[in-house]
Amino acid sequence: MLPLREFVPTVNQFVVGHRGSSGTAPENTLASVREALSAGADMVELDVQLTADHEIVVFHDAVLGRTTPGKGKVITTHSNTMHALDAGAWFSKEFTGETVPSLRQAIALIKGKAYLNIEIKPPQPGGRLSYSIRKNSRLHI
Repeated sequence: MLPLREFVPTVNQFVVGHRGSSGTAPENTLASVREALSAGADMVELDVQLTADHEIVVFHDAVLGRTTPGKGKVITTHSNTMHALDAGAWFSKEFTGETVPSLRQAIALIKGKAYLNIEIKPPQPGGRLSYSIRKNSRLHI
């Protein structure tokens, strides 16, 4: 793949999958990423935040409950708990059992197929999440 700064000027249209393909699969899940890739997205946008044990997970809301059966804040929830949550059933029965992925899992799926736009949710002080993203990106991309 070309560096993004070289790719963008060469195309008339640039398709971005927002939270993966959030219209056809549960947002910010690997199923949603797969849908975006199969639909031909040039870039996949995903929301990320840190868990209590400092793992980067792909999740939009600061609190659990809208897209998972969990309760509480992501920042105070352990990554094992996050990965065990069903993030698909709210969308449709077809996606029951789809879990909250780590950023590493998402990068592994997207690598070489599309560009990745990482949105930090919610903004966090101290730069810990930004540092972790840079570290993980170097390992996988």
